[in-house]
Amino acid sequence: MTAAGPARVLVPRGGRPGRELADALTAAGLVPVVAPLISFRDPDDVAPLRAGLRRLADGAYGWLVLTSERTVDALVDHGLGEVPAHTRVAVVGPSTGRRARAAGLNVDVTPEWDRTATGLLAALRDEPPATAFAPRSSIARPELVDGLRAAGWDVDAPDAYVTETALSVPDDAAEVDVVVLTSSSTAETWARVAPDAARPVLVSIGPRTTETAHTLGLTITREATSPDVPALVAAVQAAIDGSTAVTRHWQAGPASGTAAPDIDERHMP
Repeated sequence: MTAAGPARVLVPRGGRPGRELADALTAAGLVPVVAPLISFRDPDDVAPLRAGLRRLADGAYGWLVLTSERTVDALVDHGLGEVPAHTRVAVVGPSTGRRARAAGLNVDVTPEWDRTATGLLAALRDEPPATAFAPRSSIARPELVDGLRAAGWDVDAPDAYVTETALSVPDDAAEVDVVVLTSSSTAETWARVAPDAARPVLVSIGPRTTETAHTLGLTITREATSPDVPALVAAVQAAIDGSTAVTRHWQAGPASGTAAPDIDERHMP
């Protein structure tokens, strides 16, 4: 709570992930302001993705590698069917794993602690080189695919979706106490939409997002202890409780350029 009433918290994602976080913030007595800083659309050319899905169904891959819930949703949207029993499935973290299971997949590998591309790569390095289908965001960092290929894997990695960044923030989000940064994409977009403004308290979903924020000159007040909704809400509450002043009335401005996502779990990239 602030002197002006319940804290207003900017939720930077729309759709289901945004609703989940907004509902949890409301339940905690906070006021969510949903103002997507990133959005997703289909690639201009979906042929490589659909070709990969056909090869997956035909049993051409030893592994299906999934780096976000959004990737799973994109595969379902483009006709993901039954995956052969011999094809193993690796996911970046529990939320992606739940989404994969909901899509009918059996999950074989999940990093125990490091729910990033680095952690997933480390988990898969224990496996013998194989063929893999690793669809991803159009602006995904290359370390996972490059690392697998360097280890002798044969990897197909078509774009599953295109990540786009907001050019501005809606007027109804012009007064917020806290901004939740759910990926490096949202951190980079936030830095552009309000680069010179007095900044609200910033909360990060995880280490990769925090690192990106710091390189942009942003100060992270709290980092979630795990990349999920309950931990994000707890981090927001801790940031509010520990903040000696709450900044409001920043002015939204134009943004431009591209952003690089991280693979902090939920990717909420």
